[in-house]
Amino acid sequence: MEYSFKPQDSPTKVQLSPVRPLPTAHCLLPTAYCLLTTFYYLSAMKLATSIPIKPLHRHFILWAVVLVGFHQVAFMQNILQWDMLDAFLPWRKFIGESLRNGMLPLWNPYEHLGYPFHADPQSGAWYPVAWLLGLLTGYSVYGIQLEYILHLFVAASAMYVLSSTLGMSSTSSMITALSYSMGSVFVSNAQHLTWIVSAAWLPFALSAWLQFLNTLRLRHIIKFALFIALMITGGYPGFLFILFYLLIVIFILRIIEWRKLKQKNVILPLLKGGGIGLALLLALTSGYILSIAESIPLMSRGNGINLSRALFGPFSLQCMLSFMFPYSTVKDGEYFGTDISMANGYAGIIAASFFLLALIRRINRKEWTFMIFGLVCLLVAFGDLLPLREWLYLYVPFMNMFRFPSLFRIFAVLCFLVPVGFSIDYVLAKRRTRILSAVTILLATIMTGFVFYHMDRSSYLKPVTEGAGWFKLAGDATRSDHIVFQGIIQLSLLAAFLSVLFYARKSFRIHYYLLALVATDMVIATQLNLPYTVVNEFSPIASQHELNNYPSGFPVPAKSPVISHNDFSVPNSPFWRNTNMYAKRISADGFNPFILNRFDLLYNAPARDSALNRPFIHLSHNLEYVEQETSIKSMSARSAHVVVTSAPEMKSIIGTLGHHSSDRFRISDYNPQHITTEVEIKQPQIMTLLQNDYPGWEARIDGEKVKRFRSYFTLQSVAVPPGKHTVEFIYRKGWAPVSFWLALIGFVWVVWYLVKPVNKPPEEVVAR
Repeated sequence: MEYSFKPQDSPTKVQLSPVRPLPTAHCLLPTAYCLLTTFYYLSAMKLATSIPIKPLHRHFILWAVVLVGFHQVAFMQNILQWDMLDAFLPWRKFIGESLRNGMLPLWNPYEHLGYPFHADPQSGAWYPVAWLLGLLTGYSVYGIQLEYILHLFVAASAMYVLSSTLGMSSTSSMITALSYSMGSVFVSNAQHLTWIVSAAWLPFALSAWLQFLNTLRLRHIIKFALFIALMITGGYPGFLFILFYLLIVIFILRIIEWRKLKQKNVILPLLKGGGIGLALLLALTSGYILSIAESIPLMSRGNGINLSRALFGPFSLQCMLSFMFPYSTVKDGEYFGTDISMANGYAGIIAASFFLLALIRRINRKEWTFMIFGLVCLLVAFGDLLPLREWLYLYVPFMNMFRFPSLFRIFAVLCFLVPVGFSIDYVLAKRRTRILSAVTILLATIMTGFVFYHMDRSSYLKPVTEGAGWFKLAGDATRSDHIVFQGIIQLSLLAAFLSVLFYARKSFRIHYYLLALVATDMVIATQLNLPYTVVNEFSPIASQHELNNYPSGFPVPAKSPVISHNDFSVPNSPFWRNTNMYAKRISADGFNPFILNRFDLLYNAPARDSALNRPFIHLSHNLEYVEQETSIKSMSARSAHVVVTSAPEMKSIIGTLGHHSSDRFRISDYNPQHITTEVEIKQPQIMTLLQNDYPGWEARIDGEKVKRFRSYFTLQSVAVPPGKHTVEFIYRKGWAPVSFWLALIGFVWVVWYLVKPVNKPPEEVVAR
């Protein structure tokens, strides 16, 4: 997210009970817990070795581990934090209230003097998951937490499917699924819902693409269109731009293979499938595409961002420490040189050991493809440390459209998990654990060096149990404290891993032992970082009770001046941005990177306060004409009853305007897209709506469409003749309902098509 136009109040400070250090040997506590948990997993897996695990059951196991790792969110113990509450919750709540009131979420009047909600790429207005949850839950606090957990489930299943598509065993697929869905982006970027959505569907889209190129079956291109549509409508655009180039690389390699094998018979099914997939994708995303295409020339970021913004938020070289000690990234942001949400690239210490094995064993072409692409993404993620991100920005299409070089680290982690999975199968198939043991000992030695180095710089460790997370150090703990604390846990895990490699290398139970160790690793790592980047101490239940005090639906806005409607902190809650959306107050404030150009001009003009020092819809009897609209930029403040415009057709009515004490004006009906007023005046007056002028707005007087004119750069005004009239301002997009129903029917049909039972011939599993 970017910035709020008005300075925000600080979040409400909550008095927490003082934390007390545990009276035990603090450094031994995590070690003992780690070993006991591992023993429990091993015992449980030993009992289960005689029970066959069906493919669907594997997904249930993955989801169960995810629930353990994020149980504070899933079972409403702690509330999600930062942008998830500041931006995504009020936006999702607006979607739910709009749909429940029988309208599409097209126009949001409560931020930045109103903006086309359907054109904001991060709003979720066209995301079918948001439609479903909005209708079912109305998007309370519980709804946003449920959406987060559901996408973690999707991520785990998606990575499992991708790994299986590449030809990995079920054990490797489950391990890579846990490493992906409980690390990196899903922990550190938990506040960024669009990142979570994109990262969750990403492996599914990649898997469907590989399956289509492998079999050229229509079913797989339909799946691909579905997953890409979900990423487009619900996710962050930067993911799509990077994924596009990964898909191109895979496609080119497959063309080279077809050419070598002289398989000319693939051209027709390839073109047919591509055409059907593209048509389906356009149908599913038509509303989103039309909205974005219309808004690009009218928004401040429509032509891309500057280079300095594109380099903001890197995965710095120091962040490489997170591959071993992710707990260290929550302290000392100055050292890491980036935001706390961009510093974590963890995918498991056991996975790191298998990745090192991949560097010294012989790997296949698939592994090379993902390894090289992942390495490039990692180097780009370093930001301005290397020139790669700048080169992409300057010379590669779409790479100037998003910030945060650290986004590339997510693709690096996903790509590096491919050789990790194959390394696991290499060990399990051939029972060659000697090299892996040596690599693990090397990794443990390096980590031991880090622990001893930082032990001299650490203070007295004070683990506390209050608040979220299973383990949490005292607030004054340093980065060195966090490294030492987690280092003991990691070394214990590696010791358990070496024991499995030595004592169970020839046992068929080694599959279960590895899975149990990885699950333990990811759960502990998640719980360590969770209090810092996922949740805070507030209760979701108590927070929702606070929101219940605010009006539901769309009541008529207050008649107070819009300039007084600043964002405010909700007492005893974590809500402090975009709160006007809860109170249903029209405001120029807002926390949203989607900014219309003309609103930006007004907000930075000296005459802003006089323009906003009126109710959101009002009558004026003074009109001031300027020859050049840009001259408003240098105007000083005007009387609150003055309307300034550059519309030449309004010059003729300036002398006819007037006001009488018997004039009457009231709002008879209101919703965000249709405002109806009843007016009775003696002389002509100007009615102004403090909402941004945007294509789709129209004004009607007594049912007849009349010409609107723009005032103060961006506001909407109409001339009302004397007499008794009904004046309406209406926002409509004729294509929006058509696009909505087309997408809704399309999504329902695709899901039905994919889940219905079919008799399909056996097909090749792996894309060569």
